[in-house]
Amino acid sequence: MKRQRGMALISVLLITTIVLSILANVFYRQNLAQERLFQAMLADQAILIGLSAEDWVSEILIQDKKDSNYDSLNEDWAKVLTSIPVEKGLLSGRLVDLQARVNLNRFTDFKQDTYELARTSPRSDYALLRRLSDLASISLSDAQIDALIDWQDGDEQISGMGAESPEYQLSDMPYRTANGEMISLHELLLVQGYNESVIKMLSPWVILLPRSVRQINVNTAPALVLMSLSEYIDESIAGSLIEIRNEEPWSSKREFYNSLAELLQLDNSEQAADLVRIDEYDPVSVSSDYFRLEIDLQLGGKVFRLESVLHRKIVNNQYRVNVISRLMQIISD
Repeated sequence: MKRQRGMALISVLLITTIVLSILANVFYRQNLAQERLFQAMLADQAILIGLSAEDWVSEILIQDKKDSNYDSLNEDWAKVLTSIPVEKGLLSGRLVDLQARVNLNRFTDFKQDTYELARTSPRSDYALLRRLSDLASISLSDAQIDALIDWQDGDEQISGMGAESPEYQLSDMPYRTANGEMISLHELLLVQGYNESVIKMLSPWVILLPRSVRQINVNTAPALVLMSLSEYIDESIAGSLIEIRNEEPWSSKREFYNSLAELLQLDNSEQAADLVRIDEYDPVSVSSDYFRLEIDLQLGGKVFRLESVLHRKIVNNQYRVNVISRLMQIISD
């Protein structure tokens, strides 16, 4: 009888342990499911708030275009938003003018018969990129710029010290040149002569937009980018230009060139334009079409970051803002 009672007690304890283990697993899975649901709801809420912010900013950009024919840093769209209350959270953000930077997609229609002229002329896309890299203390070599040209242009003819598909196909993991526009700066890692360090140094000054977008908004460009427009625009001249636009933004390219002519002690704006103008186009603009919305959203103990590239354009005689790309990520738990 004692042995039977002992076995019964052991059986009860064993069953109890099994039941408790099962219940613990059930509760754990339930809590895990609830946490997953909570995180999914947070993400959905963050996305909805981000989409609302995009719509709100789009209306601001459309109204801005109706109110003026230029874009400057003293307008409403350029104001930084800090700690705006939203449902169970805080939102901060800003709009960045992407045309205040140099568009690196400049060489997709590059012609080899103009290579030598582009490389030696002080007024070419080649010269502009070289000046920018020198001013930013990157100092891209001719070989690096040539490789970028060959990555983007539509042929397989090597530019100077560049590289085309046959060179890349000799690597351990063969690949071909893009022969077109780049979509990410990290694509430069595939281009001969570029590495993470170069990309990091370039990133504050360059952007990747459609190749046709080659004009720089002088109302928003930083001093270093203004200096890259011409070898005649030094740090002192760039600083004076920024002081002028802070007082009164330029509403036309002629106004900008008038200011530049006065600072350089030239006779007229046309002489100033000749120091900046590239063969087939004028690299100066006073307005922009591409912007990036950067939002940080504190929600449920997390910080979500939304980055949206916006394109403002005219469709059927009406201004519209299209979202070109959108990226949301959690940057802090």
